[in-house]
Amino acid sequence: MNTTDSVSTKITINTTQVKFSNPYIQNQTQLDNSSTLFNSMNKMSLQEKAWSVENIQTWLVSKLSEELELNDEIDIQEPFAYYGLSSMTAVGLSGDLENLLGIKLPVTVAWDYPTVESLAEYLKNELS
Repeated sequence: MNTTDSVSTKITINTTQVKFSNPYIQNQTQLDNSSTLFNSMNKMSLQEKAWSVENIQTWLVSKLSEELELNDEIDIQEPFAYYGLSSMTAVGLSGDLENLLGIKLPVTVAWDYPTVESLAEYLKNELS
């Protein structure tokens, strides 16, 4: 699939609407299903979670919009630095991902994989 074929999608996070472009989500039904799955997975134990790239991307978009207080569009291919991710926030993100996924990550993971898309792909590979 070509990323130019993707549609912009919006998800609501804590009453804030965040728009992001995800080449894996092509329509509103897929987005609704993704949001429902994301909410269900938050209630599961770590052993029950089968994280997909799309689920990780959704979590990252949510976390970044919350941490960086963004009400704007989050492009999964845009570098984190574009949104003002500080080194302190990046280290915190690494710790949050370790807790969420149950794996050990370098504190530099957000700089090593500087976009939502690249970080989600890396994390999925680490979980496999």
